[in-house]
Amino acid sequence: FPDNLSVLGQRAFYGCYELRSVEIPDSITQMGQEVFGNCYLLEDVSIGGSTNVTMTTFGPDVFSYCTSLCSIQVSPDNSMLKSVDGVLYSKDGTELLQYPAGKETTEYIIQDGTRKIADYAIVGARELKEVLIPDTVTEIGERVFFQCEKLLYLVIPKNVTSVGILI
Repeated sequence: FPDNLSVLGQRAFYGCYELRSVEIPDSITQMGQEVFGNCYLLEDVSIGGSTNVTMTTFGPDVFSYCTSLCSIQVSPDNSMLKSVDGVLYSKDGTELLQYPAGKETTEYIIQDGTRKIADYAIVGARELKEVLIPDTVTEIGERVFFQCEKLLYLVIPKNVTSVGILI
């Protein structure tokens, strides 16, 4: 990417079927909807330390249908985002932004302290059978579990006050 590039617009790399790895540079401040959607072979994403993408500028379903995506890594120097075992969260850990659909674990325990699960955050995670949501979660976004074909167990905590369309 050029050093002066600041926006990755909606569907900028949509359907780039051979794309396998992406390093999002520090200059990026906004990523639109489905920027990397349907990049079936995309396995790894790396986000730099100075990248200014925030929860409000990280478009919904940026990595939708990236069925090979196993890990999203974020530099520890990043002030807006963090990665916990390859899963993308807001830096303060209050929002789960993206669970990689290609991750091969069958159970995922959402970090305690998470308050919101973003729209499309877990979409297409085909191997997940069980998701454990902590009591700290109060909001579950739109289509969070869409096309999680093996999902068998999910308990929505009593503290949740807002739930979008789940599938």
